[in-house]
Amino acid sequence: MHTAKGWVVSLFRNVEFGPTGPSWRRGEVGHVYHQRIVSNLAIAGETAWAAGSRARSVSFRVGPDSDFLWPRDRAREIADISVDTIPQRTILAMDVRGGKVSLDLVLQSDSLREKWTPTTSWLRLHLDEGAEPDECLDRVGYLVSLFSLLSWRDLHIEEMTIRHTDASSDTFAHRILLMRPERSSGQRSGNPIPISVDNEEEREAFRTVLGVWLARQNQWDETTGLMLAGLRRFSSVSAERALDACRWYEVIERVAPGDRNDERPAKMDEVVEAAVAKAKECNLEGYQRWIKERLSGVRGEPRRMRISRLAKAINEWFGDDLFDETGVEMIMEAYAARHKTGHGTLGPMGEPDVRRLWGNIVAMETFCALRTIADLPLSDGGLKWLRMHPLIQALKQLRKERISGEEGKEADARDLWDQVMAE
Repeated sequence: MHTAKGWVVSLFRNVEFGPTGPSWRRGEVGHVYHQRIVSNLAIAGETAWAAGSRARSVSFRVGPDSDFLWPRDRAREIADISVDTIPQRTILAMDVRGGKVSLDLVLQSDSLREKWTPTTSWLRLHLDEGAEPDECLDRVGYLVSLFSLLSWRDLHIEEMTIRHTDASSDTFAHRILLMRPERSSGQRSGNPIPISVDNEEEREAFRTVLGVWLARQNQWDETTGLMLAGLRRFSSVSAERALDACRWYEVIERVAPGDRNDERPAKMDEVVEAAVAKAKECNLEGYQRWIKERLSGVRGEPRRMRISRLAKAINEWFGDDLFDETGVEMIMEAYAARHKTGHGTLGPMGEPDVRRLWGNIVAMETFCALRTIADLPLSDGGLKWLRMHPLIQALKQLRKERISGEEGKEADARDLWDQVMAE
């Protein structure tokens, strides 16, 4: 399909043609045609992008609120360079699995100042063996999910380009036409995020975090969809969100590198024999086989014990008693809500019950988010900003309410008991 600007648009995946608004064809004055073209993937450029063609690199710009990808120190330096000198546009570059990652600035010449003005920053993935467009989209989406997780904002890709393996350096790259064409205002928010490229020290930490994240894409890619589901429903409370939060935990349990112990506990046979002997002693003839089968299937550590152990490790890494007994209890209540939802027995809830369910969901999502982040080599400054994460702040507030409410119930019970004893 050719556009008015002479671009060639190549359409892929589930292309649908149908009627829509009026259009006209050159040379046929007086005839109006209606047509709609919908495609899940559209690539535009000077030449057609054939099916099976591979990309050498993919570049993209994130927005809005992508100030963490803005190199403040280098931008100030470049803004003082004369247009007679070509500055270095690449801010950082690093080797990753299957290629390289670089961060580049787009520069614009200022005719009044006769100096360069940095405008936007782009991330570029260079692919050693090339990749098809779908694979490029998957890698970029996985990388953006890291930024969304760390900032807890629904970031999206504003622009994306890919360069063909056979393209020369003096040709324009192809553009991937995205479903969200809107642009951000360009104003940087300054919201804290555990990673940034503000200075050389932060850029070094940024390189390390990106290297670890991209190296485990095959392992962690499945968890990003559940993370984004929780992010986009952050202010809503529903049974579906409780299900997704627990599924997020279960996926991490399946893919996390392994400290799991699914072996049969030691001396479990002695426990089974003792239980069966007690059943015989009580003349429970019909229950002996059932008890033996149930106890023989016990493997690994109980869920509460495992969550408590993992929560203790997170507290030590995070430097805060975020998951104390109340926090662990909120996670277990989230699982109880999951089971009730699965069996259709959750039932109607009043406002206090909805608030309690929201706290339980946030506790589970925070637990999953920190388990995902804990393996990333964040800097000391990054950990400081992580403590201001919206999800963590919400959990602290809800946990505080839960503790205050329990203390209030205990105080009311003590007052009632004292009144009864006095009477």
